[in-house]
Amino acid sequence: MYSVVVAEEDAEQRIDKYLADYFVEFTRSYIQKLIKTDHIIVNGKPIKASYIIREDDVISITEPEAEPSPLTPEDIPLDIVFEDDDIIAVNKPPFMPTHPAVGHRTGTLVNALLWHLPDLPDSSAPERPGIVHRLDMNTSGIILVAKTRTALNYLNQQFQDRLIHKKYWALSLGKINDKQFIVDAPIGRNPQNRQKMCINYENGREARTEFEVLQTIPGYTFLEARPQTGRTHQIRVHLASLGHPIVADETYGKKNELFPRQFLHAHSITFTHPVTNAPITLETKMPYDLASGMKQLGFDLI
Repeated sequence: MYSVVVAEEDAEQRIDKYLADYFVEFTRSYIQKLIKTDHIIVNGKPIKASYIIREDDVISITEPEAEPSPLTPEDIPLDIVFEDDDIIAVNKPPFMPTHPAVGHRTGTLVNALLWHLPDLPDSSAPERPGIVHRLDMNTSGIILVAKTRTALNYLNQQFQDRLIHKKYWALSLGKINDKQFIVDAPIGRNPQNRQKMCINYENGREARTEFEVLQTIPGYTFLEARPQTGRTHQIRVHLASLGHPIVADETYGKKNELFPRQFLHAHSITFTHPVTNAPITLETKMPYDLASGMKQLGFDLI
């Protein structure tokens, strides 16, 4: 069960939109389904998806028994960074979707995980067992997965409380002069293109990213990005809004012949273990496809 108290700055919006933004692992359609079946109530009473939330509203969410999974386990190798009885962390390769969706029903990380772990706990939707966060298909790096219901609930709560800290390597176009800087700008759907996100001060959700410049060369800046919130395409949109889009990001920038995909890699994650309560930091190396391009450009940090 989840419980959320509406803050002043989040009031006066539809509850289904608010919860879909608040819980990154829940889709809006899934939220609406929970509302229709009275698994979401406000101040102890059932509501409709069109309900406009108010400050200090107490939203309670209980999840129904999960439907049988339609997923097929697939014998796809996993790059396991860490594993014990409660969690598994994998280094997701680029071009692999995190979970099945329209246009990507097979070949996903979830399909691979189910071959390795057939009893992953049910998540917010049948196609996402064990999943507590995601990476864009063309973004590589560490993904944390729960192996038990207890671990799933605990990690979800850590994400909601912003206690899990992720670090990304990004390469952006142009020289950024500031050594350290913060982009604090709300992100929402692009009203002209629903497949894209944008800085949206009217309907966007809070989004904050800390950046540290690691090295610059003519025409490029290599950075570490530390997102403080978890909005869709957050790092990509924030850098593009500065006029420094991520290299080879075809959605917010342009192609680059040295890189086969956008230069974004989740290289580190820090969290509290859901059973032992021990602090854990996991790290990965720079992927070959990104390191090779950096070497050709003349970077010396790899």
